[in-house]
Amino acid sequence: MQFKKPIRTQTLLAVAFAGGLLNSQLPAWPQAKSVASDSVIQRIANSAQLQHERRAYELLYLATAYLARASVAAAEKQYKASEFPRMSGRQFKIREAMWTGLAEQISSEDNSYVNGFRLRPATSGDESKLLAIAALKQSLKQADQSSDEFARLNTYFIASKLFAKIGINVEAQRCNAVLEKAFQSCEGAPIPDEGHLKAAASVLEAMAYGIIPNHIPVRDTPQDRRPLVKSFSEEEFKGAEKIRLRVAAMVDRLDANSDIRRRVHRDLTLWYMQLGKSELAKKEKQTLFDLIGRSDDDLLYPQAGACGHLVWWQKKMETGPKLMCGMG
Repeated sequence: MQFKKPIRTQTLLAVAFAGGLLNSQLPAWPQAKSVASDSVIQRIANSAQLQHERRAYELLYLATAYLARASVAAAEKQYKASEFPRMSGRQFKIREAMWTGLAEQISSEDNSYVNGFRLRPATSGDESKLLAIAALKQSLKQADQSSDEFARLNTYFIASKLFAKIGINVEAQRCNAVLEKAFQSCEGAPIPDEGHLKAAASVLEAMAYGIIPNHIPVRDTPQDRRPLVKSFSEEEFKGAEKIRLRVAAMVDRLDANSDIRRRVHRDLTLWYMQLGKSELAKKEKQTLFDLIGRSDDDLLYPQAGACGHLVWWQKKMETGPKLMCGMG
């Protein structure tokens, strides 16, 4: 005698299965209904108000909510509570710092908390896990339709970490293969693309952060100085350094006046300094000064410009008179 699957399970599998969202190893139930029109995943994916990269970010956020709650209703309620501040204005744009922050959270060894959600172990029959997988797959689909390479590569990196966390290793490996292909393209392209290099550097630095999670400050202020969260072994240092040196080699294909190239060498200098590698820091700092054309430790940090803007690669007394916003 054949028993029918519960309606709730039918609906969840339909959401996951629609458009090939799950791999063929999962069973497809003939009697599964079409995706519910009020599905949170579909609402985000079909939103005409959101650009593809914004949809990708929201779907990643939703996936973390599903992985934080065993109850689908509780997960969607938690997501919607966090969604409102971001959705309240159409002009809201996902800034690069938000992608970087999420990538670093998910990359770190202790990634039990992501987006303020405490992720829990997921079981094979977990309804929330099925929806998390569907949200991740849809996020990748949206990222692939975006022209924003920074968002696309960060989406693949974050998704790879979440897939690995819930044991979907085939999908994690597929994401990693996409990333490695992008990295190699940056390294081998006849004409370096600054935007693609910036995106690749962002993901690689998040990978290095996952080995030694230390914060590289933008400003030289007490609030920005954060101690290392853990001690590290020589093996970990070599692993993280190898990734950061790969980034440096990538951006060295750009002109000496490239802000991206200078920022990578500046961050590497401070990274060495934080880890107590003074000789390596000294050598790297000289590389930065050679790019700028002069030597002064003031150049390691930006100066305050008008309207809160930061002015890089100038000494403290060279930013000129400060004007009120809207003047000059």
